[in-house]
Amino acid sequence: MKYEYRRGASATPIFHGAVVRKEHQTLVLDAAKSIQLAREKQQKIEREKDALRAWRQLLIVLAEKQDIERNAKQWEQLGQVAGSNYPNSRTQSKSSQTSEFDDWDSIFEQ
Repeated sequence: MKYEYRRGASATPIFHGAVVRKEHQTLVLDAAKSIQLAREKQQKIEREKDALRAWRQLLIVLAEKQDIERNAKQWEQLGQVAGSNYPNSRTQSKSSQTSEFDDWDSIFEQ
């Protein structure tokens, strides 16, 4: 037995366990065991849910990465198709970029 000391109060005894009559011992032990098994089962379910959430998040990130890479390849191909008409801020002035690409929708129709 231990004692818990609270501020402004006397010591309170803390009991660990219970007194049970011998004829009810197996009933109480079985109940305690079933409670423990239920707790472990719930913890296992929570761990599995967490693992499934992590896998789902991983798959979402991988799908987004593939989508970004696919779009990057399309943009690269678009740049190769347009050739010298593709706007490049390093080689063309701002006025020539806007005049060469008045209709942006025609670029994205592929």
